[in-house]
Amino acid sequence: LLEKVELIVIGLNKDGSINYANPYFEDLTGYSKEEVIGEDFMDKIIPEQEQSKVKKAFQKLISRNSLTHFQNAIKAKNNQVFYIDWSNVIIENESGEVLSTLSIGNNISERKKAFKEIEELKSKLENENILLKAEFAQIPKMNKIVGNSDPIQYVLKRAFEVAPTNTSVILEGETGVGKE
Repeated sequence: LLEKVELIVIGLNKDGSINYANPYFEDLTGYSKEEVIGEDFMDKIIPEQEQSKVKKAFQKLISRNSLTHFQNAIKAKNNQVFYIDWSNVIIENESGEVLSTLSIGNNISERKKAFKEIEELKSKLENENILLKAEFAQIPKMNKIVGNSDPIQYVLKRAFEVAPTNTSVILEGETGVGKE
């Protein structure tokens, strides 16, 4: 199962050295098992800026202070960075002594990228909304126009754009909505 699953599966000794890596890990990172077995996981796989955070999380896991779920970045052999959502289990002997950990990780890089893009678009939309409201505030007030909503303000803005020209304008809408 560990060899066939399309999730990263990696085993770590108590000292943080890698004792197992499945084929999906090899495919994703570009490292072969021979290149990582016996190596320190933090030094080999974790980007430098995240090492302190991941070391603390690993120590919590080893000391059984929970933390069975964790997210962090890993770096591939070509220095490409992937974001992984980990589920971790402790492997212990019959007397309950911690021997190692087994971590199963899901590559969430695309999801993280999508959320970042959504946040950027949300911020852009909020800024555009502020600018649009500022433009609406500059529209001269009409005493005979009832309403102050954004759609009404939009219609007035558009009307003032064409008012100085000799252009025919058609207003569409249901009967009784106040086109006059």
